Amino acid sequence: MKKLMIGLMMAGVFAVGCGDKGSGSGAVAAGDSVGVAECDDYLKKMEACFSKDAATKAAMEPSMKTTRDSWKTAAASGGAAKDGLKQACTAAAAAIPANCK
Repeated sequence: MKKLMIGLMMAGVFAVGCGDKGSGSGAVAAGDSVGVAECDDYLKKMEACFSKDAATKAAMEPSMKTTRDSWKTAAASGGAAKDGLKQACTAAAAAIPANCK
């Protein structure tokens, strides 16, 4: 399961083409919290990055929703799954491209 989570995060990181077009709020809507601060932070940064371009935002929204939903499920199971998710999100956040930070 941990490999799946890391794969999903890395796919999101490398699939995003972050430009300097416009700006996005990147805010995590109420109720959209994964329940792991590191994952919420990662999602917020990635959403802000891909929101800079309307086409990228439209392409990435379904993937980000799927990722958020799967992370919520993993976090809700607690224990080792939640700990692994925290570590995976920390690693993914460290790999965010410089133009997205």
